[in-house]
Amino acid sequence: MEAYGAAVEPSRDEAGMSRRDAGPARQCDVTGGIVLPIEPPCPARFPLVLDRGARTNADAPREVLGRLLERDGETIRSALPRHGAVLLRETGVTEPDDLEWFLAELTGSSPSAYDGGVSPRRRVAGRVYTSTELPGHIPLGLHNELSYSSKYPSSLAFLGRSRATSGGETLLANGRAVLAGIDREVVSAFERRGVRYDFTYPGRNRMLETLNRVSGGLVGKTWMEVFETDDRALAEERCRRAGFEVDPSDGEGIRAHVVRPATITHPQTGEKAWFNHAHVFEPNPQASGWAAYAETKVAYLWPSLHLHAATYGDGSRIPRRALDAVGRAIARETVSILLEPTDLLLIDNLVCMHGRARFRGPRKVLVAMA
Repeated sequence: MEAYGAAVEPSRDEAGMSRRDAGPARQCDVTGGIVLPIEPPCPARFPLVLDRGARTNADAPREVLGRLLERDGETIRSALPRHGAVLLRETGVTEPDDLEWFLAELTGSSPSAYDGGVSPRRRVAGRVYTSTELPGHIPLGLHNELSYSSKYPSSLAFLGRSRATSGGETLLANGRAVLAGIDREVVSAFERRGVRYDFTYPGRNRMLETLNRVSGGLVGKTWMEVFETDDRALAEERCRRAGFEVDPSDGEGIRAHVVRPATITHPQTGEKAWFNHAHVFEPNPQASGWAAYAETKVAYLWPSLHLHAATYGDGSRIPRRALDAVGRAIARETVSILLEPTDLLLIDNLVCMHGRARFRGPRKVLVAMA
């Protein structure tokens, strides 16, 4: 199971945004309803915010999105790799098929399935899923989606459906700034050795079902859920397509491993960013809280339920001090925004890390990936 990173609980400004350790705000231009930067990027405006523009309650959401793409589509496309995230307020969108359509039109790519993903989530319709469904008392550490897979998405689109009674902010961090803030010797070790991920995808069993029921899905998913099929051969093929090597298994589960780089270079900007799950897959009570940590350690009493782990690429343990250095760099760059119903948050997955703060009450967010 994942050790989910510490939530950041900053106060919000009138735009529903806040930043931890933001430093002084820089001047920004505003053009055509979208905040555009004077280089370097404006820290007080991460993510960039696009207002809803002129619309009436009678307008169909897809008509609103179509006009937005016609007016600002190229601006959004060019802004995403430079700044990592664009927030569209009050779009009027509520349905998953509109979210899927919009992401396809924006990126020119069909949204992808969540093959190989270990976070607890459900397919809602088409290629639209719930955001990670962990209990509200467990924060979701900042990460890049599927960074452990060779089939990671380039773009994410989050749709706010309902906000929590309290908390539940979406957390963002610019991976380029995170990389720059990590001790150079730590970065050098990660880049030289890479990150190895080991996964155990169990079959259906009562112990897993019981622990997931008690923990709210914290322990993990079966291979049927991870690869969205009951066909073992197809699941193993999807595993290999994601770049994993399938290991011999003496039970009903599937075991696999992969070695991935710790950083990534953006194909459009040529800039490098932090891009791995090493800091997420290590249980840590300071990050996830003692309740989640205790649940994790109890589950690990059964080796078959130790579902994923990260080491250096050569299999050696990553020192706690290295992971702590990564955590500190992420915390310094973390921005918090509150997604209201019908807000759309667009993310360049190669630049922007995302997570979620603790919350109380119902919170619903949908996501599509491409």
